[in-house]
Amino acid sequence: MPRPGDTPRDQDRAGPFASAWVEPVGTDTVRLRTWWPSSSVAVLSVEGELDNLEAEAVGDELQGLLRSSRAEVVVLDLTAVTFFGSRGLEVVVQGARAAEAAGTVLRGVTGPANRRVTRPLDITGVDQAVPWFPTTDEALVATEREGGREH
Repeated sequence: MPRPGDTPRDQDRAGPFASAWVEPVGTDTVRLRTWWPSSSVAVLSVEGELDNLEAEAVGDELQGLLRSSRAEVVVLDLTAVTFFGSRGLEVVVQGARAAEAAGTVLRGVTGPANRRVTRPLDITGVDQAVPWFPTTDEALVATEREGGREH
């Protein structure tokens, strides 16, 4: 598991658990990347806008990870999200429900001081749906500290 400071967002995470950024078909305003810092922890990083067309692609990827028999923990990293609309909030709520149903832990990352994400989460109360962290490193450290599962 990476230590804080070892995983800057733009670092290329090479190795068997890494993937490249992909642009989902039908939208050019969002990119997704899934990487596995350990064999049972997946991080879904989202870059760009998260509303309307983009929400379906992000939601599909998130739902797939949450239903995966491999993933015990899924971290939804919204650090690089530049617009976070109502459909993005819906992705988080549906993800929280799916995680609970699957027995998978879902954590969120807002990015340090990323008001584009933290403000809508706070105003709507969706920030209570899953634990949120300012950085992916902090979410991963909490996962390691808790042994992967919520207590």
